[in-house]
Amino acid sequence: MYDKNLDGFIVLAERLNQKAACDELGISPNALNKMILQLEEMLQVKLFDKTRKELSLTRAGKVLLKDAKFMVRYANDVMAKIREAEEESRNTIYVGVSAMSPFKPFKAFLAKHAKKIPEELEFEQVAFINSKIGNDEIFSNLGNGIDIIPCCYDDLMLKKYQADAVGICSYPLTILLSPGHPLAEKEALDIEDMYGEDLLIPEKGFNRCFDMLKDDLKAFHKKINLLDIPFYDKQAFDRAKEGALLASCPLWEDFASGLLQKKVLWNYSIKYGIVYPKQKSEKLEKFIKSAAPVPKKKAKSV
Repeated sequence: MYDKNLDGFIVLAERLNQKAACDELGISPNALNKMILQLEEMLQVKLFDKTRKELSLTRAGKVLLKDAKFMVRYANDVMAKIREAEEESRNTIYVGVSAMSPFKPFKAFLAKHAKKIPEELEFEQVAFINSKIGNDEIFSNLGNGIDIIPCCYDDLMLKKYQADAVGICSYPLTILLSPGHPLAEKEALDIEDMYGEDLLIPEKGFNRCFDMLKDDLKAFHKKINLLDIPFYDKQAFDRAKEGALLASCPLWEDFASGLLQKKVLWNYSIKYGIVYPKQKSEKLEKFIKSAAPVPKKKAKSV
């Protein structure tokens, strides 16, 4: 519905830094350059001025940036309306999937509860790229093009995006490290093993469980050097490959190619479930009712 090269243009235009844009998009510089060149060829204008020290927008680039987000949002809204018309007859639920919201655990959930889920419902994957800005846009518009996202969540996230969730399980927080790290040979880590190490951890507000972990480490394990990361992007994983420790969870193992995942002897876990908008369509209401756990009956007092 719109030229997907606009996604690359928007991120690069806002960052004006090729490395930062590539890290956020999770693509190579060559791939990003190709997106910009194709867009410039289609529009027959130059969008960026580049010197050895600086990247800046041309006048045409500034005009495009002003309206690009609207174009993308409008196109997505049109697609959402088209899909809604189709969904009424097909009963298709669109599942948002990404490197941090993989389909595999959700597929296992569907298989386990197959007898409860109405047979007429179908599930279709809609892939999206993980980025801080991109994720915010996706969750803010949950219900428009994407009905549900199986992912890690907390109550603050649900409140921010006016969403609800069906809890499925929880994942223990783990540590990612490079195969050449001195701790790589250990089967499981004690907190004290991390003394003197750099530990990369999401900045405040990413998820309540990471906030609790960070607060406790600051209070009781000050020998660990805590370093904030704004998001789980390529830069964060590259820093882990270079020797830092990275707080993570098993759900994101496919996102952590080339790194080892280690259990830690602590009691911190992150909730995982199906996140969906509060305003539900009829088909989504049908699915959520079938997917929600049955409340346990209270034992009668004698």
